[in-house]
Amino acid sequence: MGGSHKVAFNYAIENNYDYIIVLHGDDQGSIKDIVPYIKDKSAFNYDAFLGARFMKGSKTPGYDKIRIIGNYAVNTFISIFLRKNIKDMGSGLNMIKVEILKNKFYLPFRNDLTFNVYLLFYLIHAKTNFLFFPLTWREDDQISNAKVFKQGIHIIKMTFKYVFNAKKLLTEENAINNFEYNIIYKN
Repeated sequence: MGGSHKVAFNYAIENNYDYIIVLHGDDQGSIKDIVPYIKDKSAFNYDAFLGARFMKGSKTPGYDKIRIIGNYAVNTFISIFLRKNIKDMGSGLNMIKVEILKNKFYLPFRNDLTFNVYLLFYLIHAKTNFLFFPLTWREDDQISNAKVFKQGIHIIKMTFKYVFNAKKLLTEENAINNFEYNIIYKN
Protein backbone atom coordinates (compact mmCIF):
# COMPACT_ATOMS: atom_id res chain seq x y z
CA MET A 1 0.00 0.00 0.00
CA GLY A 2 2.61 2.57 1.02
CA GLY A 3 4.79 1.63 -1.92
CA SER A 4 2.05 2.39 -4.42
CA HIS A 5 1.46 5.76 -2.72
CA LYS A 6 5.15 6.56 -3.02
CA VAL A 7 5.20 5.70 -6.71
CA ALA A 8 2.11 7.86 -7.32
CA PHE A 9 3.47 10.77 -5.25
CA ASN A 10 6.81 10.64 -7.07
CA TYR A 11 5.05 10.53 -10.44
CA ALA A 12 2.92 13.56 -9.52
CA ILE A 13 6.03 15.50 -8.47
CA GLU A 14 8.00 14.52 -11.58
CA ASN A 15 5.12 15.62 -13.82
CA ASN A 16 4.43 18.91 -12.05
CA TYR A 17 0.86 18.08 -11.03
CA ASP A 18 -0.92 20.46 -8.69
CA TYR A 19 -2.91 17.80 -6.81
CA ILE A 20 -3.04 14.05 -6.60
CA ILE A 21 -6.03 11.92 -5.66
CA VAL A 22 -5.32 8.49 -4.27
CA LEU A 23 -8.12 5.93 -4.32
CA HIS A 24 -7.30 2.44 -3.09
CA GLY A 25 -7.93 -0.17 -5.72
CA ASP A 26 -9.90 -2.54 -3.50
CA ASP A 27 -13.30 -1.33 -4.76
CA GLN A 28 -14.43 -0.28 -1.28
CA GLY A 29 -14.49 3.44 -1.96
CA SER A 30 -15.82 5.55 -4.78
CA ILE A 31 -14.26 8.54 -6.49
CA LYS A 32 -17.80 9.96 -6.66
CA ASP A 33 -17.55 10.95 -2.97
CA ILE A 34 -14.90 13.60 -3.65
CA VAL A 35 -16.35 14.93 -6.94
CA PRO A 36 -18.81 17.43 -5.35
CA TYR A 37 -15.92 19.02 -3.40
CA ILE A 38 -13.85 19.31 -6.56
CA LYS A 39 -16.76 20.79 -8.51
CA ASP A 40 -17.46 23.42 -5.86
CA LYS A 41 -13.67 23.92 -5.49
CA SER A 42 -13.77 23.56 -1.68
CA ALA A 43 -11.26 20.66 -1.79
CA PHE A 44 -8.67 23.05 -3.20
CA ASN A 45 -8.70 25.13 0.00
CA TYR A 46 -6.57 22.49 1.75
CA ASP A 47 -3.14 20.93 1.53
CA ALA A 48 -4.82 17.59 2.11
CA PHE A 49 -8.47 16.67 1.79
CA LEU A 50 -8.91 13.34 3.57
CA GLY A 51 -11.77 10.90 3.22
CA ALA A 52 -13.22 9.71 6.52
CA ARG A 53 -15.32 6.64 7.12
CA PHE A 54 -16.22 7.60 10.67
CA MET A 55 -17.80 11.04 10.72
CA LYS A 56 -21.22 12.55 10.29
CA GLY A 57 -22.43 11.96 6.75
CA SER A 58 -20.24 8.90 6.16
CA LYS A 59 -21.75 5.56 5.24
CA THR A 60 -20.17 2.18 5.99
CA PRO A 61 -22.33 -0.57 4.46
CA GLY A 62 -21.13 -4.02 5.45
CA TYR A 63 -19.00 -2.83 8.36
CA ASP A 64 -19.25 -4.94 11.47
CA LYS A 65 -20.51 -2.93 14.45
CA ILE A 66 -17.47 -3.99 16.50
CA ARG A 67 -15.17 -2.54 13.83
CA ILE A 68 -17.14 0.71 13.76
CA ILE A 69 -17.05 1.07 17.55
CA GLY A 70 -13.35 0.19 17.60
CA ASN A 71 -12.55 2.80 14.97
CA TYR A 72 -14.50 5.48 16.82
CA ALA A 73 -12.68 4.55 20.04
CA VAL A 74 -9.23 4.66 18.45
CA ASN A 75 -10.01 7.95 16.65
CA THR A 76 -11.28 9.50 19.92
CA PHE A 77 -8.25 8.28 21.88
CA ILE A 78 -5.83 9.62 19.27
CA SER A 79 -7.75 12.92 18.97
CA ILE A 80 -7.26 13.48 22.69
CA PHE A 81 -3.53 12.75 22.57
CA LEU A 82 -2.89 14.78 19.42
CA ARG A 83 -5.30 17.60 20.34
CA LYS A 84 -6.78 17.34 16.84
CA ASN A 85 -10.21 16.15 15.79
CA ILE A 86 -9.26 12.97 13.95
CA LYS A 87 -12.09 11.36 11.98
CA ASP A 88 -10.16 8.52 10.34
CA MET A 89 -6.61 7.24 10.72
CA GLY A 90 -6.46 6.40 7.07
CA SER A 91 -9.13 5.81 4.50
CA GLY A 92 -8.42 5.00 0.91
CA LEU A 93 -9.57 8.25 -0.72
CA ASN A 94 -7.46 11.35 -0.27
CA MET A 95 -6.53 14.44 -2.27
CA ILE A 96 -3.16 16.03 -1.58
CA LYS A 97 -1.52 19.18 -2.88
CA VAL A 98 1.65 18.06 -4.66
CA GLU A 99 3.58 21.08 -3.38
CA ILE A 100 3.65 19.62 0.13
CA LEU A 101 5.00 16.32 -1.23
CA LYS A 102 8.05 17.80 -2.94
CA ASN A 103 10.43 17.26 -0.01
CA LYS A 104 9.49 13.54 -0.18
CA PHE A 105 8.90 13.32 3.57
CA TYR A 106 6.99 10.09 2.94
CA LEU A 107 9.93 7.94 1.81
CA PRO A 108 10.81 6.57 5.29
CA PHE A 109 7.20 5.55 5.97
CA ARG A 110 6.37 1.86 6.06
CA ASN A 111 4.91 0.29 2.93
CA ASP A 112 2.02 -1.35 4.75
CA LEU A 113 -1.38 -0.37 6.17
CA THR A 114 0.26 2.15 8.50
CA PHE A 115 1.34 4.40 5.61
CA ASN A 116 -1.74 6.60 5.93
CA VAL A 117 -1.18 6.86 9.69
CA TYR A 118 2.35 8.15 9.09
CA LEU A 119 0.94 10.52 6.47
CA LEU A 120 -1.61 11.91 8.92
CA PHE A 121 1.02 12.30 11.65
CA TYR A 122 3.22 14.21 9.19
CA LEU A 123 0.35 16.49 8.16
CA ILE A 124 -0.21 17.34 11.82
CA HIS A 125 3.50 17.73 12.61
CA ALA A 126 4.09 19.99 9.60
CA LYS A 127 1.03 22.07 10.54
CA THR A 128 -0.53 21.60 7.13
CA ASN A 129 -4.05 22.71 6.41
CA PHE A 130 -6.14 19.54 6.11
CA LEU A 131 -9.79 18.62 6.43
CA PHE A 132 -11.76 15.38 6.60
CA PHE A 133 -14.78 14.80 4.38
CA PRO A 134 -17.41 12.05 4.70
CA LEU A 135 -17.43 9.17 2.30
CA THR A 136 -19.06 5.83 1.66
CA TRP A 137 -16.88 2.81 2.29
CA ARG A 138 -18.05 -0.71 1.60
CA GLU A 139 -16.66 -3.57 3.61
CA ASP A 140 -18.00 -6.70 1.96
CA ASP A 141 -15.05 -8.99 2.58
CA GLN A 142 -14.66 -8.91 6.37
CA ILE A 143 -13.43 -12.22 7.67
CA SER A 144 -12.21 -11.46 11.17
CA ASN A 145 -11.90 -8.60 13.61
CA ALA A 146 -8.62 -10.00 14.99
CA LYS A 147 -6.52 -7.97 12.57
CA VAL A 148 -8.51 -4.85 13.40
CA PHE A 149 -7.66 -5.12 17.10
CA LYS A 150 -4.00 -5.80 16.34
CA GLN A 151 -3.93 -2.84 13.94
CA GLY A 152 -5.66 -0.59 16.50
CA ILE A 153 -3.08 -1.45 19.16
CA HIS A 154 -0.27 -0.83 16.67
CA ILE A 155 -1.71 2.60 15.78
CA ILE A 156 -2.03 3.51 19.46
CA LYS A 157 1.64 2.55 19.99
CA MET A 158 2.58 4.69 16.98
CA THR A 159 0.64 7.57 18.53
CA PHE A 160 2.64 7.32 21.76
CA LYS A 161 5.86 7.30 19.71
CA TYR A 162 4.62 10.36 17.83
CA VAL A 163 3.69 12.24 21.01
CA PHE A 164 7.06 11.56 22.64
CA ASN A 165 9.31 11.98 19.58
CA ALA A 166 7.46 12.89 16.39
CA LYS A 167 10.59 13.66 14.39
CA LYS A 168 12.11 10.26 15.16
CA LEU A 169 8.93 8.39 14.21
CA LEU A 170 8.54 10.33 10.95
CA THR A 171 12.15 10.06 9.82
CA GLU A 172 13.34 6.60 10.88
CA GLU A 173 13.86 4.47 7.83
CA ASN A 174 11.15 1.80 7.77
CA ALA A 175 10.81 0.95 4.11
CA ILE A 176 12.41 -0.19 0.91
CA ASN A 177 12.12 2.58 -1.67
CA ASN A 178 13.47 1.26 -4.93
CA PHE A 179 10.19 1.17 -6.80
CA GLU A 180 9.87 1.17 -10.54
CA TYR A 181 6.85 1.63 -12.74
CA ASN A 182 5.89 1.47 -16.39
CA ILE A 183 3.31 3.69 -18.01
CA ILE A 184 0.96 1.43 -19.91
CA TYR A 185 -1.40 4.09 -21.16
CA LYS A 186 -1.18 7.85 -21.48
CA ASN A 187 -4.08 10.03 -22.54
